[in-house]
Amino acid sequence: MREIESILELEPAEFMQTTYRVLLGRDVEDSAVESCVQRVADGVSKIDILREIASSEEAINRAILLGQMERASEEELRGAVNRLNYPSSVHQWLRFEGERFIRACYYVLLGRAPDASGYAYYNELLKQGRRKTRVIYQIARSEESRRIKPSIPGLKNLLFRERLLKVPLIGHVLKKVDLEFLPRSDDDESTAAESMLREEVLAIQNPVLDWSEVPAPLSAMLSSHLDKCAALLISSRNFNEQESVRDALAVVSVRPLDLTGIANFNRRTFVNGDCSVDFFADFGSLHEISSSHCLGDEGDYRYLHIDYLAEAALQRKYKAIIFVLGNSDHNLPVAKAIHKLRYARLRSPVYIHIHDAILLNISRKLARCNGDDFNMISSQLLSKRLGRDCVESSLAVDDSALVREGVTGINYILKDFHVDGMLFNSVAARELFEKDVVGMPSSRMHVLFHPVFDPYDRKARESKENGHIRIGTFGVPGGDKQTLDVCRAFDLFHKKYPNSSFVLAGFHVRDFAEANNLRNGVDGYIIDEPASTNDLLMLMRSCDVAVQLRLSNHGESSGVVPQLLSQDVSVIATEIGAFCAFGDAVRFVKPGISPDEIEKVISSEVFSPIDRSDHRADFVNRHSPKSFMLGFNRILHGGSDTVVETRLSVAGA
Repeated sequence: MREIESILELEPAEFMQTTYRVLLGRDVEDSAVESCVQRVADGVSKIDILREIASSEEAINRAILLGQMERASEEELRGAVNRLNYPSSVHQWLRFEGERFIRACYYVLLGRAPDASGYAYYNELLKQGRRKTRVIYQIARSEESRRIKPSIPGLKNLLFRERLLKVPLIGHVLKKVDLEFLPRSDDDESTAAESMLREEVLAIQNPVLDWSEVPAPLSAMLSSHLDKCAALLISSRNFNEQESVRDALAVVSVRPLDLTGIANFNRRTFVNGDCSVDFFADFGSLHEISSSHCLGDEGDYRYLHIDYLAEAALQRKYKAIIFVLGNSDHNLPVAKAIHKLRYARLRSPVYIHIHDAILLNISRKLARCNGDDFNMISSQLLSKRLGRDCVESSLAVDDSALVREGVTGINYILKDFHVDGMLFNSVAARELFEKDVVGMPSSRMHVLFHPVFDPYDRKARESKENGHIRIGTFGVPGGDKQTLDVCRAFDLFHKKYPNSSFVLAGFHVRDFAEANNLRNGVDGYIIDEPASTNDLLMLMRSCDVAVQLRLSNHGESSGVVPQLLSQDVSVIATEIGAFCAFGDAVRFVKPGISPDEIEKVISSEVFSPIDRSDHRADFVNRHSPKSFMLGFNRILHGGSDTVVETRLSVAGA
């Protein structure tokens, strides 16, 4: 392989041809060369172009997502099933031998019996040791087969894999990772060689290759590409080796599926239904997929790569496909998955589950990936809403101004995408989207809730006359949460009760403490970033009162407050937006409350509390994951006979 410096010194045409052959295993199109020439002239570096090609998804799922959306008609499928020697799947097909295998190739791929010359040719190839998968690929690439558009479970994956075998380095790995199309014996008793191969594949994290000739920048990109490729292949195998389950759910999630955030919500919620679950996420390696299976969840579920979603959704009729959306950067793969499927004819109802009501960050990033000008799109939308030209205005650039005008960012994400319904965790979030979403009736917008994952655990109340009182605030600190005001309120409280302590726990609290000259173990402060949910719950339970405030709320729900309620902790919360749903389970205060006022409310909750234990218990019991899934099932049942296609589009775009 050429040194990367030599590749970058090539003229655009030769540079693109070399890059395409190395990374994609094919010749470059003239249009791509012309684009490269123009981009280089515009100041884009060749290393950036090389990086884009190396990290593109063509080598991973081009066969799945591009040109593969059309499917055979029901009549064609029924006719195919009745053909002589027609296998039920690729795995069964590869168990055929000799004449039966060749006949199946012709019936499946060409819709006819083999002619004498064709039979003799492929029979000789097999005798010479040609792989069966290669024979299938060779016939499937013929013009005759392309007109037939054959369809059989696992065929697209086989063709996809055979294409990848041509890609330099990637093909080397796939010849080692040959599990996907390894035939299973009818009695499920694998040979020793098959067992060893399966163990080897499942153990792979980063395939071991000789990278000595590969320049470091390129090898890093290729290594990531290979990991993703292997994860996709294992997803394909896992999907195809299990028979279709009638009531399965597909949940498209962020990752890693660890112990925090939206990923944790998905992992712990959807396994509580009455059906199996396929979780699709942007797993980076086989190791991440396999480690996600070790998180201790009960239920019938499996983890698959998000790039396999298109193939799975076209093969299986799911009970529903649920895209779970938040606004942080790691939600981008979910938004991109929606964008890729916007013209697909999916067989299942589609729901969007909104966790963050403001999605401007992720919308901007998606627009950047698509080469769209989000500022121009939002300007056109504002112009239409306000009745004046906003194209030259800074309104469309300022997210706070967009929020004031009710722009959430959802319309761009769902442009041209078929949506059967939207799910919200609060009434406040739905109300915001009712004003913003284009083309979606309110009857399709459903309010559920943020589940409480831990059972209510009532704790004994102790006298606080000795002043051993513990206050706490939890979550990522910030100005909108009035974290510094809560700290100042505790300082006032601590002067009165020197034996009191204050727990400041959550992500980035150490940085916050350092910036505000707060020290762990000094003046009653306990500053911690818990490593696990159990550690967090223990800290929560140790508190007498927790203070969780907001200056603003656009409908986003809190995961922290339900956790505190499950631990029977008295909670002081702002009466705003989605927080209003906590009702009598918390002590409400108004937004913008001062440190002096916060300290007075804390004292009242410690020394003259209203007993809210029963309200806390009732809230926790009514908001279990099982209750969430029962509510979702009711939504599915109520809308099952009235599904009408809804396409959302950006107003003014």
